[in-house]
Amino acid sequence: MAEDDADDFYLFERAVEKANAPFEVVWAKDAEEAMEYLQTKTAQLPNVIVTDIKMPRKDGFDLLKWAHANPTTSKIPCIVLSSSDEPQDKARAEALGATAYHVKDSDTKAMAKMIAQIYQRFCADTQS
Repeated sequence: MAEDDADDFYLFERAVEKANAPFEVVWAKDAEEAMEYLQTKTAQLPNVIVTDIKMPRKDGFDLLKWAHANPTTSKIPCIVLSSSDEPQDKARAEALGATAYHVKDSDTKAMAKMIAQIYQRFCADTQS
């Protein structure tokens, strides 16, 4: 997960626990850190990339563009989890290859439901 806000990352982790989804969540504090991680961990690529949009250095749009263009990561679903509900942000994310776009919710139950759906859609068949 590429997320610059520690509180939002903590909320995401709690929601993963509530969803009982066996995710291993790796935290990158911005898109640049996420790209570095993905380049060095090619043997253990994630099932899903979750990214915020507005972050320092490189933002979520940069990560989407990079992940979509990189042959190693181009098939990994990219989920945007942003506080922005602006239609232009959603349209831009989709144009850059985002698989889904969700607006952040501070309610862990709602977040857990969203995470369970992500798990079922993108990860359940890949777990052994």
